Formats: sequence, C-alpha cells, structure tokens
Amino acid sequence: MGDLNIKTNMIGESIKILSEYKTKKILKGYDYNIFSLLDIERKEYEVHEKMIYNILTFPFDKRISKLFIRKFMEVMEMPGPYIETEWDVIKEYATVDYGRIDLFFQSKENKNNRKCIIVELKIDAQDQHEQLYRYAEYVSEKMGIKDFRIVYITLDGHGASEQSLGLVDKNKVKDNISYVYIKKWLDMCVNVCKEQEIEDSFIKQYIKLIEKIYGDNEMEKSIDNLITTKDELLAAMEISSSLIHVKTEVLKEFMKSVKKEVSKLKMEPILENIDDNAENYFKKATIPFLTYYIKDFKCSTFSKVSIVLELYIEHDLEFNISYYDTNLDYIKSSDFKSKQKRRASIIEEAITAVFGTVVRDNRYSSIIYRPVLDKHDHKYDFKHFTENCCNLIDEEERNLEAERIARQMVSYIKLIKKELQCFS
Repeated sequence: MGDLNIKTNMIGESIKILSEYKTKKILKGYDYNIFSLLDIERKEYEVHEKMIYNILTFPFDKRISKLFIRKFMEVMEMPGPYIETEWDVIKEYATVDYGRIDLFFQSKENKNNRKCIIVELKIDAQDQHEQLYRYAEYVSEKMGIKDFRIVYITLDGHGASEQSLGLVDKNKVKDNISYVYIKKWLDMCVNVCKEQEIEDSFIKQYIKLIEKIYGDNEMEKSIDNLITTKDELLAAMEISSSLIHVKTEVLKEFMKSVKKEVSKLKMEPILENIDDNAENYFKKATIPFLTYYIKDFKCSTFSKVSIVLELYIEHDLEFNISYYDTNLDYIKSSDFKSKQKRRASIIEEAITAVFGTVVRDNRYSSIIYRPVLDKHDHKYDFKHFTENCCNLIDEEERNLEAERIARQMVSYIKLIKKELQCFS
C-alpha cells in the first residue's frame, strides 16, 4: 500500500473510531455527571481519592462502611484473612520521610497481629522514585508490620514500574488493576445500597465518571492499535508532524479573531504576542497573549502602576488580571500587596465583585486568573487540544466564539473600571 493510501486509511479508521465513541458517549450520557460538568474529572486527590475514601468510610452508617470495605477486598482479590478483617481507612496517610500514602488500611487487631494495605491511585501522575518501596519500608521497618499488601490502581491497569517497586516482595503487590475493578466495586456498592434501602446517587455519579474516563482511554488505545507496521508508524509520525502546524494555525487564527472582535468594541491591546508565541507553543513553553488596559494610577513604591486584563494560553485559555509597571513588566501581586496593602485590598474587592471569586494570596504574578469556558461551560485546553479547540478550525464557529469571548472581556474591563472609578 502506498504512503498516501496508508495515511488516508489511518485517518479514515481514526474518524470511524472517534465517531463510534462519540455516539456511545451521547447514548450513555458519559459527559452528564457532576465531575465532568465542573471540569474536575481527572483530579486524583480532589475527586478520585476523596470519592473512594468517602464511600469506603461511609460516614452515615458504620455497618454500611464495613460492607463497602469487604466488597473492596473481594474485588481486589485480597487473601481470605484480609477480607474478614475489620479495617480503619486513612486518606493521605503522612509518613514524614517516606511519602504520603493515598489510602491506608490498618487492621483493628492487637499489635502482634496487625495487617495493613497500601493503596496507590493513579490517573495521569507518574510513579515517584522508589515510591512503593519507600511505603513498604515504612510499614515494615518503622511500623513493624510484616503482614501487608500494596494495591496499585491505574486507569488502564498497567503494572508498577521497577524503579518504584525497588526490592519489594512481588508477592505482596497487587498491580495491573485498572479502574474497571473500581467500577466493579462501585456496582457492588450500589447493590448494597438497594438492599439496605439507602441513597446511592452519589455512587452512580462516580460510576458515570469512571465509565467516561475509562472509555476515553479505550478509545485512545483503539487508535494506537491502528499502528502495527513500520510503514504505518512512519505515516502516523508524518501525520503527527503535520498536526502541529494545523493546531498552530487554529490557535493563531482564533487569537486574531478575538483581537479583531475586541477592536470592533473600541479597545486595542497595549501588548500582544500571537504569531511568534503561537509558532513555538507546541515546541516549547511560549504563551500567546493579548493584554488590555483597565486602569492606571501613581504610587510612591512603584511609580506608575497599571491594572490589566490578559487573555492568554498556557494550558487552558484564561483571563488574567495583573499589575504592570511603567515598562509594562509584571509586578508580582504579593509584592504589591505587601507594600500597598490598602490599595491592593480595594482592587481585590473590585475584582471579587466582578468575577464573583474571592482573590486569594498566591505566589504568581497575577492578582487572579480564571479559565475561559466555551458555550457549554467546558475549558479550552490547547495543550491537549480538546474537542472544543478542534471546533475552532471551522471559521464560522471560530468567529462566533471569538465574538462571545470578546464581549465577555470588554464587559469585565468596563465593570472593573466602574468598580474602581473612585480609586486613585
């Protein structure tokens, strides 16, 4: 098969896989769960660890908690004595010098018969250096527990790395566990809820999320499986190289469209970098941006200070409110606040009134930043080029979104100006 035919076939098969998965997502309602709607679906600690912990320790009924824990042990294929044991479950168990364990099961038995289970959860994060070995060393040497197991759970079920395991006894490790195991356990928990006639909607919401992120992963694997020969790999690499150019052009045209729409509303940027930074965005850490003036004032510490609104692309498309000095360089917000506390407080109150979000002290240059959401309230993640970024290749879609975002930007600028009209 010729090179062009290989590429055409691969693209055609990829479109078919994507189309089938998109149809499945709609029919199953994968995107319609609270975690996806809040854009927190892949957060390991804030979502997955907390959900699993709170189901295991079901706070309203210790009897139900024991049933959930038992089902967890069964699904993870723990030895019989572990299934029969009563457990205390601790989230983010701190070991001081050995790392922080995601979920730590400690038996309620007397000191001589203690058992424990170390659970490590992974969505996107990589193994830390000798991570599982350090945990094993802590429980065996520091706690004196010889009867323990390590359960290593990843999205796709890949095994723990050799560098993470180190010298750990492999018989004590249960890895190659995907989130399919978690879903199986959650289904069992739903059945327990039915039998006990208690609310289960929070578990069903989490099941929807597991189905979605696991389905995303399976879809990616299906596309990877299209590459089985050297010629197909070379063709895929050529397509990938071409994609960077296409994505760069989409990014550039989108930012230019926003600038054009803001100009129609009688505002021009005081600083911008679209072309050069967009060209290098997918190769190195450059940030395309547009910066618009809100208000300036004089103060003894920094001479002239300008408050600006920026539209920029780091990973996500974001609005950013910052301080600039006379040379249009950043003034770190914490530095300004430490030297101009009263003024900083007035400015932060104005921004809070407009954005509806309290400004918190941080180590970044900005006063506040906020993701720009699409018309369906989803983030634009240009680094991973999410589906809404792909939609911007269509000129009509791009112009409509640029117009909507431009109106939003100008509205923020005018509202903050109004809030600061008595400020000098």
